[in-house]
Amino acid sequence: MSTKSHALNGLLLAAMLILSISSPAAPSPAVSVVALTQKNVAQPTRYLGRIEPLRAVDVASRTEGVVAKRCFRDGETVKAG
Repeated sequence: MSTKSHALNGLLLAAMLILSISSPAAPSPAVSVVALTQKNVAQPTRYLGRIEPLRAVDVASRTEGVVAKRCFRDGETVKAG
C-alpha cells in the first residue's frame, strides 16, 4: 500500500473514532421487572361419562287431582307452605 492510502485509512479511522465518541447516546428503553414465583398450574382435563345419583326419591302427592299450575322452575329452591 502506498503512503497516500495509509494516510487516508488513518484519517477515516480517526473520523470514525471522533464521531462515535461525540455522538449522543440513545435513551435507554423502559424496562419492567417482575419477581418470579413458583406455582402449581392445574391442567384442564376433559372426560366423557355419565353421572348417576347415589339415591333416588319418588315424590308423590297425598291427594289425588290434576296440577293446574306450577309456580316454580326446574332446579329452583322452594320454601315450605
